[in-house]
Amino acid sequence: MQMSPIDQRIELLDVLRGFAIFGMFTVNLTADVFWSDLYADLEPGSADFVSLVLVNMFTNGKFITLFSLLLGVGFYVQMERRIATAGNVASFWLRRLSGLFLIGIVANALTVPAWILVDYSIFGLGLLLFYRLSPRSLLLVVVACFAISKLGASIIPAYWPSPEVEAAVVPTLLDEIHESVELVQRDGSLLEVSAVTMLHMWEEFTDWKYYIGDLDLLGLMLLGLYLGKSGAIRNRDIQVQLARRVMPWLLGIGFTSCAIWIAMENFGLGDESSMHHEVVRNLFAWPFGMPVLGLGYAAAITLMFGNEKWKRRLTRFAPIGRMALTNYLFTGFVLALISYQWGFGLYGQVFPVTGLLIVVLLLPVQMLASRWWLSRFAFGPFEWLWRGWTYGRFPTMSKRVEN
Repeated sequence: MQMSPIDQRIELLDVLRGFAIFGMFTVNLTADVFWSDLYADLEPGSADFVSLVLVNMFTNGKFITLFSLLLGVGFYVQMERRIATAGNVASFWLRRLSGLFLIGIVANALTVPAWILVDYSIFGLGLLLFYRLSPRSLLLVVVACFAISKLGASIIPAYWPSPEVEAAVVPTLLDEIHESVELVQRDGSLLEVSAVTMLHMWEEFTDWKYYIGDLDLLGLMLLGLYLGKSGAIRNRDIQVQLARRVMPWLLGIGFTSCAIWIAMENFGLGDESSMHHEVVRNLFAWPFGMPVLGLGYAAAITLMFGNEKWKRRLTRFAPIGRMALTNYLFTGFVLALISYQWGFGLYGQVFPVTGLLIVVLLLPVQMLASRWWLSRFAFGPFEWLWRGWTYGRFPTMSKRVEN
């Protein structure tokens, strides 16, 4: 039976998801690795220094932008299907987010870094509040989310005691454990790392200031919802028209802002002597640099997808994207395996060049393994688990066309 347009998979979205997984893996093994504070001592001009600058310039913050945007797009696609079948959008989405939340919690308890899954399951609730808005109204909410997040990060510290001040006044067990996180991550057993991770998560996710600072994640999801409502998800003509209109601006503003941020950052290229310097630098990093450039990448890939030669190259990322949850957890497992004592115990010993080499070596493995798996099974293993939780029944894993 031929699928309706609503039921058909959108290959471009799978490519974008796969591309986002690759980019996030690159950042997580370089700029955002657990011991990234050691990079302040890198010798300017060294291979590790240059690698770190390039990662920050071209990948850091860009792919989490893309991944967050795609979650909003995914919500629109799911909403479209639920409405078409007279289903309840809210109950379906709540089940889906609760499944993502549980997977994220269990992964972190097993020392596999997966904080973003918990973030998405929480901020994804906001999509239910705004999904009935018009596209223009959604854009206004997107701007408001970014403004509140940025202003909150600047204003809250001035009017609310920092965790360090609070700890000095009322020391708690959580504060004491939080101070020893690095020591436990470097030398602790699996159970010790798990305990510290879960306490750290509890401390962060029960602090209302955390949600103000990360409200831009909801803004990016709502931007994905806006793209769906604008018709850009299924209509190729609208995709191309929109991408052509915004790509030069996004790439131009994004590259320029990231270059200014890099020049002002503490990579041996700038002076951080004043608060004014820090505020301006942070603005160029986010929101004018990283997310704008990430959206520019999405626009560029959308246009490249119309060229058959480029499409063949880009579709190599599609199997990774179809198994995005599984592949994301795999990248977290690799980081944990490298870092912790239950694995190779190389905490603090893997620097940017080595991290990039690991990503480059594992990317084709992910591509081939994902393609092999999907040639035999309908879902990735964690996608199957997530789907079973969402629908209340676990589908067969046999290879067949699935929506």
